[in-house]
Amino acid sequence: MRQLMLPNKSQRQLELIRFFFANRGKLFNYDDLAAILDSSISVVFSDIQDIELSFTEELQVERQSKQGITLKIKPHLSYNYFFKKYAQNSTEFRLLDGLIHQRYQRMNQAADDLFVSRTTISRAIDHMNEFFNHRGWPILVQRSPMSLKMDETIYRQVYPLFVDAFYFLKDWPFDQVSYSAIHEFFNQFAKVSTFFTMAQRYPITYIRLACNLTRYLD
Repeated sequence: MRQLMLPNKSQRQLELIRFFFANRGKLFNYDDLAAILDSSISVVFSDIQDIELSFTEELQVERQSKQGITLKIKPHLSYNYFFKKYAQNSTEFRLLDGLIHQRYQRMNQAADDLFVSRTTISRAIDHMNEFFNHRGWPILVQRSPMSLKMDETIYRQVYPLFVDAFYFLKDWPFDQVSYSAIHEFFNQFAKVSTFFTMAQRYPITYIRLACNLTRYLD
C-alpha cells in the first residue's frame, strides 16, 4: 500500500523489480512482461533502461537473444532496499520527512530545499492527502502555514511505518535513542521472554519502541 504515495513511474518500476525478485533467473521477453504487468512494450522497455541506469551497483540486466531478459539482483539485497531508494528520490516522501521534523513552514521554503517548483510541492501535497484519505488515516498536510495535522495516537502508528519505508539503518533518525541501545534492550528481554525473541525478527518493532521512547522523552 505504501507504494501508492510514490509517483506512477516509480510504482511501475518497483513492480518490475518485485516481479524479478519473485522470478529470479527466469527470462521474459518484453511482450510477456507487458502482458503480465498490464503495460505497453515501450513503457516496459523504458522502465528497464531506467532501472539499469539507476542501479548500476545493485543489479545487472541480462539480455539473451530470442529468450528475453532478466534482472540479476545482488543476493544480499531485498525489495525493501529498492523501495527506500525510490522513496528517497520521491518529492512526496522527502516532503513528508521535512514536515514530520518541522523543517518547513512555507511552500517556497520546501520547494527551495527539495530543488523542485512550488507547483510540484502543491501536487505532492494533493497526492499525499489523497493517500492518507485512501488509507483512512486522519492526517492532513496543510498548506499555509505548512504543517502536518494528526493526533498523537496516529503519529505513533504512522511514523514508524514512514521510518521503515524511508530510512536505512545507517541513517537512524532518533537522536535521543540509539539503535544499539534498542538492540540491547531486546537482547536482554529476549533471554526471559519468547515475545521479545519473536519481536527481534521484525525491524519495525525496534522502530516503534524508539518512536515511543522519543515521544516520552520529549
